[in-house]
Amino acid sequence: KKFNDDWQYAPMRIGFNLKEDLSRKTRLVMGGHAVDPKQLATRAMVVQSLTIRLLLLISKYQNLQLIGGDIGQTFIHAECFKKVYSHAWEDFGDLAGRLVSLYKALYGLCTAATSFHDYAENCMREMGFRQCKDDPDLCMRQIMDKLGYNYIALYVDDFLIVARNPEIILSKIKQDSIIKKAESDPTYYLGLQLSHTNKGKLRISNSCYVHEAIHKIEAKTGELRKELVPVSPSDKPEEDESLLLDQKGIRSFQEMNGIDQWIGGLARYDITFRLLNISQFLVAPREGHLERARKIFGHLKQFLGRSFPVDPSPLPPIASEKRVITDFGSQYLIFLDPINNALPTSVGA
Repeated sequence: KKFNDDWQYAPMRIGFNLKEDLSRKTRLVMGGHAVDPKQLATRAMVVQSLTIRLLLLISKYQNLQLIGGDIGQTFIHAECFKKVYSHAWEDFGDLAGRLVSLYKALYGLCTAATSFHDYAENCMREMGFRQCKDDPDLCMRQIMDKLGYNYIALYVDDFLIVARNPEIILSKIKQDSIIKKAESDPTYYLGLQLSHTNKGKLRISNSCYVHEAIHKIEAKTGELRKELVPVSPSDKPEEDESLLLDQKGIRSFQEMNGIDQWIGGLARYDITFRLLNISQFLVAPREGHLERARKIFGHLKQFLGRSFPVDPSPLPPIASEKRVITDFGSQYLIFLDPINNALPTSVGA
């Protein structure tokens, strides 16, 4: 087989890893750094954290069951749509010394996540699921009695099934993929701890993830002082005139900001204002901004176990003043408010 200019070369490597549970893993990977990513799609399936929280609320409201798990050997389920070739070494036996073309989306390629995205999307479509208009990484399918929907959320290789009978959907997924782990009523998903109160309400927390993040930050920047509030009321970070951080400090500040964004988006809304306040300095942070980022983690350390319940009960009516209706005459008669016919049918209310 001849490789013309449409093909790109990438070296192959064998990666060895010793995991935290002392299990060993060997993986054939590609040197994706050698592939030009220009005009290539590199998007992975990453469901929004807000979508996960809404799914948990829907599951309690409609009495749906949950199954969470991991898809093993994720990317090699998908075919590689980029023309890539490599050189086979002696471990390839009779193929040693020859040029080989890549058929599967091996780890390391910048397009591997997109290849798996397309593969997973096709699998969902074959099962009758369609992508949500608001979050394309959430797939939904109307239940037979048309009184609700079944849902599948994907975050790369982590899946969450929210359905009336999730075991049936899981068995279908097992026909197309290698399921490494699957758990009914999962207690942990994407950094969220899921538990139930004595009254049966679902409670959400991310204290384990926060604890690990604090341990990581303290190992790099020193012990954190516990803080009662994430931000002082009179603080003005835009007026900070301390020294600009060096490259190491900038990376540390950006890393802490990224971790905080994930924590705040999941379950810790008490740090949202401060996080938005200092995120504007990501490009050129100062020493004072780094200390403010540490203060956020100090607040998380002080209130490590905070959580909130998922309560689908309807809200009580809100007393409001008499609404004043303004007559705008005929100036808006030419405007219409069309309804998107592609939106799913509203059910379960």
